[in-house]
Amino acid sequence: MRVGNGGATVYEYPMAYKFTYFGGTAMYHTGDLAFWFYSLGNVQYQIAGDEANAYKVADFCSIALANFCRTGNPSVAGTIWLPHEEDNAHCMIIDVDTRLVDND
Repeated sequence: MRVGNGGATVYEYPMAYKFTYFGGTAMYHTGDLAFWFYSLGNVQYQIAGDEANAYKVADFCSIALANFCRTGNPSVAGTIWLPHEEDNAHCMIIDVDTRLVDND
């Protein structure tokens, strides 16, 4: 299993959700914070017209974060999030159709 310097388990993810503004803007550094902390009301202009999908992603992220803080495992009911390992590079693609893939 790939672990950090301190021996911690590593969970990998890219945020694949695209914002609606400017015709579809890719996720940028820190752009996912409103999803993890369920504060999309602060970025309404970024999700306008796609609120249902944005809140679906935020539901997943905020529950995964709470689960990770509580148990050390970010899995959400119905979606098992496996750690990134040397032999099997699991990666959770977070989007409207969030899914776990093997990232070779």
